[in-house]
Amino acid sequence: MMLSARQRLLAFALVLLMLVAPVMARPESEADVAARMRQLLALIHEHALTQVPDSQLVGGAFESLHQVLLTAPPAEEPPAGLETRLRDLVAGQPVEWERVERVAVEGMLKRLDDRWAAYLSPEVYRGLRDRSYAAAYSGIGVTLFREVEHGPVVLCQPSEETPAARAGLQGGDELLTLNGQSVASLTENEIRARLQAEPGTKLELGLRRDGQPVGVTVECASIHADLVHSKLVLKNGQRVAYVQVGTFAASTPASVAEALAKLDADACVLDLRNNGGGQVSAAVRLASLFMPPGTEVTSVHRRSGVDVLRAVDTGVHFDGPVVVLINENSASAAELTAGALHDNDHALLVGSKSFGKGAVQRILPLPDGSALKITTAHYRTPSGQSIEGRGLVPDVSAQTALRWVGTGGDQDEQLRVALGCATRSLAANR
Repeated sequence: MMLSARQRLLAFALVLLMLVAPVMARPESEADVAARMRQLLALIHEHALTQVPDSQLVGGAFESLHQVLLTAPPAEEPPAGLETRLRDLVAGQPVEWERVERVAVEGMLKRLDDRWAAYLSPEVYRGLRDRSYAAAYSGIGVTLFREVEHGPVVLCQPSEETPAARAGLQGGDELLTLNGQSVASLTENEIRARLQAEPGTKLELGLRRDGQPVGVTVECASIHADLVHSKLVLKNGQRVAYVQVGTFAASTPASVAEALAKLDADACVLDLRNNGGGQVSAAVRLASLFMPPGTEVTSVHRRSGVDVLRAVDTGVHFDGPVVVLINENSASAAELTAGALHDNDHALLVGSKSFGKGAVQRILPLPDGSALKITTAHYRTPSGQSIEGRGLVPDVSAQTALRWVGTGGDQDEQLRVALGCATRSLAANR
């Protein structure tokens, strides 16, 4: 009997639903966890930059499970299926299968040789989407960095007119506790997600400032996602646009273009310090404001080959001298932008060596609202320089303590040097 097109579509949908049902629900058994592990193995093999055998990935999962469940791994893994191994591991003891699944996934990712790979819980993934794609998100408006896993969580100078700035948070503050609970065991992404509470929520932050404990209460509010701040600086009779970019969200290029048009300056200082990155597409469009269409912005090196991303026609072109400010917390899309402008002779780099994250990451959403974040490529500057693990070295070195970055005061030595470079470039071009 021949099936109609509609009947075939319904049959296909039913089969698909049967296939994904075990991994859509919260895990309730070893079979559910095993099904998710098989799904993740397929995703990793399809997208990861480096290829790792199944045996190593599964071995990492069970190694982590043994450590968490405080059981000794067998001298030799039995040649059994995932469900059997999971069942033998827990041996009838009461288990939170959701936790088992998370630990197994994290164990897999540790074997990927990808320092940026991470499992994002539904809460963390939702917060990341809000920061990257929404026009506004709820939170306190502060950037944080952790140089080593489970090391000190250092806050950067908060942007003006944010709850963090109003509460008196300072760059260089170390975050110790959040609502009375230590953040030592939390990842950066988990901390960021918890700082993005609903507007009106009050958060109690336990800080260490200059070696002394400080307690601060911050009330969350709605914050514009791209955090672009700008002003006109008159120096030595020259008009310089100072544009500070906190992150690369979808709306960031348009915000910067608007600022440049409004300020009508002769030179620009683009401040990418403490900018941890964001969308690569936003970085390309922002760089396009300063370069002719078709100019190479970056090359993306994947398993399948090399793609070249080029500047696009934004309808706005700033052709005056540009100075880009970078520091040790300028990473990813911020480094991509700085490297593109520098290598195409459109900008001078001032500040300190950047972070060194040249990884192109892909977010792989999972049916339960969580996601995997894995490296799928590395990008290089137009001159062929790899950023990953190396960073960008400024043309002019200058130092500013974290607490003074972006404040515009006399203590911001990097900004002072950048403004001087901009005005000298203007004078030399006249």
